[in-house]
This record gives sequence, structure tokens and C-alpha cells, in this order.
Amino acid sequence: MHILSQNSIYEFSADSPAIAECYPGEECIFETLDCFGGQIKSEQDDLSHLDLTRTNPATGPVVVKGTRKGQLLRVAILDIACSSPGIISTHPGIGILRSTFRRYFFQMVPIKAGFCHVDGISLPIDPMIGVIGVAPEKGSISTRAPGRHGGNLDTREIHPGNILYLPIYQDGALFALGDVHALMGDGEICGAGVEVAARVLVRLDVIENRFGLNTPLVEAPERFFFLYSAPSLEDAFQEGAKECLEFLQKVTGWKAEKLYFLMSVSSHFRVSQLVDPLFTVKIEIPKGVFPVRL
Repeated sequence: MHILSQNSIYEFSADSPAIAECYPGEECIFETLDCFGGQIKSEQDDLSHLDLTRTNPATGPVVVKGTRKGQLLRVAILDIACSSPGIISTHPGIGILRSTFRRYFFQMVPIKAGFCHVDGISLPIDPMIGVIGVAPEKGSISTRAPGRHGGNLDTREIHPGNILYLPIYQDGALFALGDVHALMGDGEICGAGVEVAARVLVRLDVIENRFGLNTPLVEAPERFFFLYSAPSLEDAFQEGAKECLEFLQKVTGWKAEKLYFLMSVSSHFRVSQLVDPLFTVKIEIPKGVFPVRL
């Protein structure tokens, strides 16, 4: 199945009409716009005139046939092909240094032979998906925000070779993705990575949620990443640690104190992004330490 970027949404909601259906196990191609919705064409454009209602579009939503509320959507990221050039930007009120930069800055970033070229520096691309999620349990959530449904997670590990698990809150899931970055550092501190339009290949599947996972989880070859979003970085780490420990208790059957000790010596606590309406953190779960089997 091939979904074109003209099928875009700006919020995740059970009320968003599905534009296609796919079956579990099916591979799907999503064509995506950049986070500016294709509004920037050259460095002569005026960033201050952006229509902010057209930012962070996600392509979709797609109904995954037969999926039910309470299950897990298993999203295997198979490939990301980035368009050139990309765009990097910042503007007043965004980024970790939001009070420092008082006007709009942006530049086009050529992408050639697997490298981004930023101000004379060549950096190898590492494409990842910024916005990816399903319809939430109730109401609607902007594609600019992260949450338990996924959304604007801006997590570098959501890239080819890894698998994202999302709790399903509505029958059919209503899955969408967008906001691809050719390259982004942890934190995304200026409010942007190298923002690109892209062609994303994923395989959508469904499994039973045996352990009650209720927040996104990324699986890499040697580790999992438990993702959690909250209004402050302290809350994200504290609440995320608590929920991660409770999840590991269900999976392993181990006592809380054993898990707490093992998390302290082997689980790295890192930041995904610092600039969205909620902060997103990631808690590493090494497979060699924790026998997690979904």
C-alpha cells in the first residue's frame, strides 16, 4: 500500500476519517511532507510568514484491519528515503535557548551521498521518524505533541532496523506518521533536526498487550527503550521510571527492589526531546539484563 503526502492530518483523533486500510503483516509506504508542510522552498522565503496550522503534518490515518482497543500495534521501520535539501531552523519562543534567539533563522541543508552538509560540515545521515502514532483514548491531540499514543516523540531510535510498539486505544488503531529528520541530536535543542520530506516503508502488525504496556516502546537489536512524556523533565524521568519498573515487574515477575537496583546499574536514562509541549525521555532496557519478551 502506498499513501501519498496529500493525505495529511494535524491531530490524532478517533474522529479523523481513515484514508486507507491495511492488513496485519502488510508493508506500507508513507510519503511525508517536511515539518513545515512544504511551505519553505528556498532561503529567500520568510519563515515568519509560516502558516503554523500547517506544521508537523502526519500522513494518514490508516486503519489496520482487525485490530482492537487494548492490543499493541507493532511497527517495524524498514526504510527511510530522505528528500534533498533538508531544512534546519529556529525562531523566537522555541528550543532550549528560546530567549536567546530573537528572530527567525533557517538554512537549506543539501543531502548528498548519505551526508548532510551543514555550514561546511559534512555529517552522516541517520534518518528517523519524529511524529508517529495512533488515535488516543479520547479527544484529539495535536501532531506537535507527544503522549501515550505516540505523536511527536522526536526519538532518534525510531529508525530503520528498529520496531516501535504503540498501545491501541481505538479499534483499527488509526495510524499515521510524519516529521522525518535526516539527522537529529538527542534533545533537538533548537527545535528542529534536519527536517525533510521522505518516503517511509513500515510493516504494521498487531500483538496482544499481555503486560499492559500503555506508553510507546522501541525495540532495537540489543535493547528496548521505554518512552515517556510529561510537562517537566523531572516528572518525565520520575514518572517514567516508576511506570517502567512496574512494566518490568509484570514481564519478569521479579521483586521491585531487584529491578530498581538493576535499572540503576544498567539502564541509561536519556532525553529524546526538550522542545515540544511535553518533554520526552527514554529509558534503556538492556536485553542481556532484563528478559523482556512481548
